[in-house]
Parts: sequence; structure tokens; C-alpha cells
Amino acid sequence: MRTYLEIVRRPDVGVLLACAMAVRLSPAMNSLAIVLLVADASGSFALAGGTSGAFALGNAIGAPLIGRLCDRRGLRALAPIGTLHMLLLVGLAVAGTSSTSPLLLVPLALVAGGTYPPTGPALRSRWPALVPRRQLDAAYALDGVSSSVAFVSGPLVTAVLVELAEPAWALPISGVAVWIASAVFVRRVPNPQASPATTATPAGGRALELTGPLRWPGFRLLIVASLAISFLTGTVEVGVAAYADDRGSHSLAGVLIGLWSVSTALAGLTFGAVARRGSLDRTHRIASLAVMATTVPVALAGAPWTMALLLLLSGAAYSPMMITANRLVERLTPPSQRTEAYTWLLTSFVAGTAGGAAAAGFVVDHVDWQAAVLAGAAIGALGCAVLLAWRRLLAPDAAVDRTAVTGEIAVVAE
Repeated sequence: MRTYLEIVRRPDVGVLLACAMAVRLSPAMNSLAIVLLVADASGSFALAGGTSGAFALGNAIGAPLIGRLCDRRGLRALAPIGTLHMLLLVGLAVAGTSSTSPLLLVPLALVAGGTYPPTGPALRSRWPALVPRRQLDAAYALDGVSSSVAFVSGPLVTAVLVELAEPAWALPISGVAVWIASAVFVRRVPNPQASPATTATPAGGRALELTGPLRWPGFRLLIVASLAISFLTGTVEVGVAAYADDRGSHSLAGVLIGLWSVSTALAGLTFGAVARRGSLDRTHRIASLAVMATTVPVALAGAPWTMALLLLLSGAAYSPMMITANRLVERLTPPSQRTEAYTWLLTSFVAGTAGGAAAAGFVVDHVDWQAAVLAGAAIGALGCAVLLAWRRLLAPDAAVDRTAVTGEIAVVAE
């Protein structure tokens, strides 16, 4: 814990973490809120999952574009984008309570998701400027736990609002959090443009400029695998919501998903505090396999206490997988493309979740929630197979940023 305290006490780090966590409340609250809102209004989990998936898909499309803008122009654009996001969430809440038309709800959710300001990726791109290299593993772990805490808090806040009022209230409340936090964030975060390393023109000419970090084979592999593995998140989330609906309690879904995230947060703190042994890419493969293997038993849950225990087990593998994925971005991309690269990683997680949510909604309507969870596990297994088959693309000798590999070796050697 001493390392974490040292990190938080460094200039601006505590404020930036708090702002990033507040912004992360938006998707954490809205994913469940949209499912409950649309399902209540329409009676269809397919439409609910599709609307929630459209919101996540919009995020997946918009985040890399905003990330590239941040790499080129700085982070000031995040504040007006946060304001627009808030206004669109208010509109989505109004539409969700007054209409069940997919022609209105799905496009509106897509646009609202596309304006989500990626403060998390922006912060990750700045960790090397905020903390010493020896503390980077712990910093990414703390960042991941911050995300998990937001993910825990979001469903719980939504569950409280459902009990006290309506699911629609979660959308404007999360929008206000984004609006305020993004404005504070851009005032306190170090500007990437102030660093010569981030403004240098990368080798490779116009082709590299157009493709960005996707030019690098190892990074593409990481994105594809993360996309498939995160498919599990969407299927579990919608599956748990359907499980709770079968038992007549919407708030149960928020509590169960919150417990899932508590496990993720605790695992992240433990992983970041313990000195890593062995290669970063091998650790990532093991964590990814653990995510898939621990999710399958969730489909066997009966009583709520059984579901809670299985979700605690499932959540424990997520933080190590996400932390090592974020560290691999540093190895596999040049500094001038870091913010965009981290948004692509976020996009892979969000798009995978979107696909999982949409697929799970269809499966729940036509089969049951257990089949939805198992479908997610099957896609996750494909992601693990990709990591194993092309593992050399993530190895140190395939790195784009050699200084990152040198730093990893030095940290492990200590």
C-alpha cells in the first residue's frame, strides 16, 4: 500500500484519478440503466441489449477519433465533448421513457456513446510523465482499480436510483459527472504536446499517419484478442440482468455486477503490489485464459448467493488481464501515438462488450441467460487461441518502443 500512497501524493495524480473515475461512472451507470430502462418500456431484452450495445459501439467508434485529436491538438477538446455527452444523455433518458422505437433509441444511443470523453486513455498515456518507471506497474494497477471502483459504483448507484425513482435518472446524473470531471481533468493533466517525444513525426510517412497505432502487428493482435475476450463482459452483464429479472428484482442485477467488480478491484490492488516475475506477454496470456475459464461456471449459478460467489471468482482475473494489456501498449506503440493507442484498447474492450450485450439480449429472448453466458465464453476462448497462436508478436523482440522493454526488464530484475 505504501507504493500506492506515494503515487497518489505525487502532484495532480489524486485529482486526475478522481476525475477519471468520475467520468468512468458514465458507462458503468448507463450500460445497466439503458438495459433496465428499455426493457421496462418495451418488454424486450433484445431491444434493451441492442440499445445498450449501440451506446457502447458509439463509444468504440468515437474514442479513437477523439484520441487522435488529443495526440495532435492536446486535451482541451475533452471539456466541450463532455458537455455534449451530458446533453445527449439527457435526450436519451427522455426518449427512453417516451418511445420504444429502435429507429429512435438505437441511433441516439450510438451518438451519445460516440461523444464519451476518453479521460481514462488520456491519463494512461501520461503515466510515464507522472510517476517514475519503477512505479508504472503499480500506477496502471491503481488506474485499473480506479476504473473498477467506478464500475462497482455505477451499477450500485443505478440500483439505488431504480429503487428510489426510475432507471432514466441514472443517465442525466452520469452526464453531469462527466461534464464537471472532464472540465477539471483538462486543467490538471500534463499536456502531451509539451513533450517532444509525443510531437515528433513517426517514421513511416503518410501510411503511418492514416493507420495510426494499428500499423503495428503486435498492437493489432492485442486489440483483436481483447475484443474477443471482452465479449464476455457484455454477455455476463446482460445475462445477470436477465437472471435478476427472472427472480423479480432489478436491483439484484446492480448488486451482483457490483460484487463482480469488487473482486476485480481487489485483484488489481494485489497484482499491482506484488513484484511481477516473468515476461509481460506471458503474464497477459495466463490472465486472459483465467478470464475465460472462470466465466464458464457463472452459467451454472442457481441461488443468488451462488451467483455472487461465482461472479467474485470470475472478476478476479479481469484486473491482471487489463493491467498487462495496458503495459503492452507501451511496448507495442511509439510515444507519439499513445493516447490514440489507449483509446483503441478501450475501444476493443467496449466494442467487445457491445457485441456481447447485443448477442446476449438475442440469446436471452430466444433461449435463456445461461446460454448467453456460455456464448460469451466461446468467443472469449477464440481470443485466447489468437494470443497463443501468434504470441511472438507480443514478445520483447517484437517491440516498437525498445525503451519500454528495457524498463520492464529493469523493473522485473529488481
